Amino acid sequence: MTCSYHQRDPENTRNQQIYYKGWLLNYEKVKCNLYSILISSVVLISILTYGVIFLLTCNLYMEDTKMTKYRWSLLIVGSSLLLLSSFSLGSLRNNNKLLVYEYVKPFLWGENTSGRPGYKDFSFFLDSTKLHPLGLGSYAFFNLWQGTEDNNPELLNIGRKYIDYLAQDYPFVQRNGNATLYNYPFTHKEYKAGEWHSGMANSIIALSFLQAYIIFDEPSYLRYAEQAMMGVTEEISKGGSALKVESGKWFLEYASKTIDHDKARFVLNGFLYQLLALKLYCDITGDEYFIKEYKSGLLAYQDLYEQFHYESGDWTYYSLNPKSVETPHYVIFDIILLDALYELTNETVFNVESSYRRNILRKHYNLESIPLNRRQGIYCFSQVGPPHPYWVDIYPTTIRFLSENDSKEIYLKNPREVGVPIESRCFSIDTLTTDKYRIVEVWAVYHSDSVLLFESKIENIKHAIEPDIFPDYDLMTNLLAEKESSKRAIIQNPASGTNLNRGAISVQFDQVFIGNKDKYLGIVINSQKKFTSLRIFLTNTLNERASRYYLNTLDSGKDNLILISVNGFGNIEQLTNTNFSSLELHFYNVPPKEDSPYSIDIKNVVFFQSNYNLLHFLKRRPAVIFTEKKTPGFLY
Repeated sequence: MTCSYHQRDPENTRNQQIYYKGWLLNYEKVKCNLYSILISSVVLISILTYGVIFLLTCNLYMEDTKMTKYRWSLLIVGSSLLLLSSFSLGSLRNNNKLLVYEYVKPFLWGENTSGRPGYKDFSFFLDSTKLHPLGLGSYAFFNLWQGTEDNNPELLNIGRKYIDYLAQDYPFVQRNGNATLYNYPFTHKEYKAGEWHSGMANSIIALSFLQAYIIFDEPSYLRYAEQAMMGVTEEISKGGSALKVESGKWFLEYASKTIDHDKARFVLNGFLYQLLALKLYCDITGDEYFIKEYKSGLLAYQDLYEQFHYESGDWTYYSLNPKSVETPHYVIFDIILLDALYELTNETVFNVESSYRRNILRKHYNLESIPLNRRQGIYCFSQVGPPHPYWVDIYPTTIRFLSENDSKEIYLKNPREVGVPIESRCFSIDTLTTDKYRIVEVWAVYHSDSVLLFESKIENIKHAIEPDIFPDYDLMTNLLAEKESSKRAIIQNPASGTNLNRGAISVQFDQVFIGNKDKYLGIVINSQKKFTSLRIFLTNTLNERASRYYLNTLDSGKDNLILISVNGFGNIEQLTNTNFSSLELHFYNVPPKEDSPYSIDIKNVVFFQSNYNLLHFLKRRPAVIFTEKKTPGFLY
């Protein structure tokens, strides 16, 4: 038997998924069913024993045959009712879908009892400007769920304190008829403090109240749950978070009374989060109004989901207005949400969309192999990848090589451990016996949670044998820059530049960078002085341009590797082709600290064919700095 698992806790004692002959068995569900059967069996045996004693008594004192038959019928009806009740009582845990890990996994993702010190000691309550409704609702739900799972009164008490705070003391509550909104106390982009809310926050708060009602049997919690969920499903004009679209309703992650179709962002993960919460609420309460609202949301999703795809099928969008490229950790969270929705509803669209994203990750984050001989090969995995290879945004990763009788596991720790060289932090390279293993699995890990991103057969792993391309190139200048040689430019008087643009250069390739084939475009640049960011333009063979910002500070006086992928360019889908013949760099320095000219050297241009080749490039050139977006910490 070949087994693989994911765990909710580090000890691997709970929520094991066991694959046996193609069937997926869940330990927790099996345990619940066994409890139900055991309790029901005990009750049934008790009923039958009582029935036998009762009938013997009847036969002793009653001669009337018709009366005896009547007593038999009465006993059978009563026994049936008691038996049904015993099944209901025995399966209470299984019927409360808020306790089924597969259904609520997105709401628990990354939460843990040791995290968020300010939440654990309630000190967040003391500073109203730091309150975060989504965080408060998530932490309440986590403690109620984990407290029930572990039979831990301390966690249950923490969860109850949080929902009581949300019910009675949260200072930014807005009530509109039957809907309650939990406004945010801080400004976020164009949304002003105290004037915006999120259906995402409202939905998890609603589930927390519902869970508390089930646990503590306090009727007011059910009322609070309904009011919070109304804040999700009511339209913006009526004080909710929903926007009416042609086919149904879209539930907004960012909402305020001034939002309309033109201003709404249509964020995918926030919508799916609310849709899942709403479906759970419907299934538990059976409320016909919310069942209708869920169906309206489902129709809207079925109508709009393809707009979140790149036309090429190569990546996905985070939002539609404006179209914003999705980062890898959001692709992964989409998968978790879609898996939960499919488990709960069996709607095909959720399974199809989950598979779509897994295929994207399999293409861009799969292993690469380098055969050594008939039996051995080198296997390389990288947490560097599209759409922003300079920004490592994937979760810690577990790689499992599986065979019929053996397995090998490799774990890549926190990819955001700033200060550790990228080549040792985000790459795994191992020599393995190629005919020993059959399948490789890649899992994302977040604290004690994990999710299978994809699996591949060993024979389908792509070979990384194509050499990198080092094209010849020529440098051109414009806008406050002066060409000194084919590889060097002088940025003139940067302090007088307009719109913060301190100079621009263009690098012309003598070969074409093929965006749908070459993995990355790299440029090694050495700037005499520091600048804070770049704007990058790629021009294709039809003179069409795609652009993006590269928000990193390059180290002055050192060789910096700028690494880009075509998927990271927001308007890449509008181009006729992705065959690029030149690259343009615009330099920004905010504020300008010096006004004297300085030089910029282009040391190399590289078309990388694989992650394996990128790794060897970095190892061969230790003086080259991998310029990355330094986002420290574990929380995304």
